[in-house]
Formats: sequence, structure tokens, C-alpha cells
Amino acid sequence: MEDNLEKLLSISLKQVNSGLKKLEKERYSDISPEELHFEITHSCNSRCIMCDIWNQYHHDSQLKKEELAFEEIKGLIDKSNYFKKLKLVLLSGGEPFLREDIAEVCGYFIQKFPSISLGILTNCFDTKLTLDKIEE
Repeated sequence: MEDNLEKLLSISLKQVNSGLKKLEKERYSDISPEELHFEITHSCNSRCIMCDIWNQYHHDSQLKKEELAFEEIKGLIDKSNYFKKLKLVLLSGGEPFLREDIAEVCGYFIQKFPSISLGILTNCFDTKLTLDKIEE
């Protein structure tokens, strides 16, 4: 089952990259989103009854390994002209502040797109963690 999931994810990634290349080359090359809503983790420190995202990693601990690493996020954005007109980036999850590299991710987007608005959708469940990461 694990091999099938890896194969499916690999095929999906190839299709997304192929689609992005076609968009960049074809008549739609001037079309670019102004907003990116990026779910950077499914880790969550809350146990909301209306959402089970927090439970996904409990059922399958391998899913955590499938999150994009910081270098993969950078590579995805850097290799594409598709994101050149971004005005707003929203980082969400799960709880984005549970990512160890959240400060790096934020810093990258701010440096890459100096005029963007950057938002982090958080539950603020762990106030100390949230404030520590914001300060970082």
C-alpha cells in the first residue's frame, strides 16, 4: 500500500509540473494567481470535533514524511513563473506554527515577494509557541 501511495504521489507531482510548464509556454502564460493558500502541515495541537485533520498523522505516521520540506517549497516556487504575480500568501494546516522551519518559510516568501501580504492561519492554541515563532 505504501508503494502505491508513493507511486500515486509521484505521478501527481509529475502531472502538476507538466501542467505548470504548459501554462507557462502556452497562451495562458500571462495568467498567474494573486493569492496562494498553502497548507504546509497537517500537524495540529487541537482536537476540534468539526475537523479531523489532527487525526490523520495518528492513523498514518508516514504522512508526516510527505510534507514538503523547506527546500522543496523553495524549489517549487523558484522554478515556476506561474507565481510571479502573488500579492497574498496564506500559510495554513493543521497548525503552521508546529513546523520547526515556519520562520524560514515565512522569510523566504517575504524575500521572494517583498510586497506580498503574508498571513498565517492559526488556532493560537499554544500561545507561547505562537509568540515564540512569531518572534523568531
